[in-house]
Amino acid sequence: MKRLLIFSLVLLSLSVQAQSITEGRFKVGDDPAWSRKAFDDGAWDTISLSKTWDDQGYKVSGGFGWYRIHMVIPSSLRKESAYGDWLILDMGYVDDCDEAFLNGVKIGSSGTIPPAEYSSQWNKRRIYEIPSGIVDFDKDNVLAVRAYDGGAPGGFYDTQITLLPTTLKDILKITVTEDGNGGCSAHVLSSASLGGT
Repeated sequence: MKRLLIFSLVLLSLSVQAQSITEGRFKVGDDPAWSRKAFDDGAWDTISLSKTWDDQGYKVSGGFGWYRIHMVIPSSLRKESAYGDWLILDMGYVDDCDEAFLNGVKIGSSGTIPPAEYSSQWNKRRIYEIPSGIVDFDKDNVLAVRAYDGGAPGGFYDTQITLLPTTLKDILKITVTEDGNGGCSAHVLSSASLGGT
């Protein structure tokens, strides 16, 4: 039992290289073209991801605002991943709903955006899985986030975007059981749901 606990603590204490981003480009409005990697956002404003767009002076009457975050994703993240075909994107919090795209490919969404029946998830942490096949390693990548706010304030808040390699805890579920004779055993229950499996 002591050996198993020590092994578990070692796994939990392993550190991984992460890339953190605290600002991006921003525009009020809604246009599907803004999700595309090749779109020219050079004239967009630069905005902090740690404060809502309202707190930064933006008035968003239609509810929609888009963020475009440029980042170079190092190939070392893929090499460090326990499951090399996937990376983990922690986008923090978005008030109220979002759709996220990496290099034009949708990677996740939270809440329900009108015209569908509106459902806010302003307090849900956005953690999305990214297939490495859509990543341009060691080059510019664009994370485009379509945010909808059903009532001020809106957009990213109290966050930084972090990109991480997958770890053992992302891909394995382990249970420890006692055998009734004072011993115990560990069993791999299943792999994680990377890629929806």
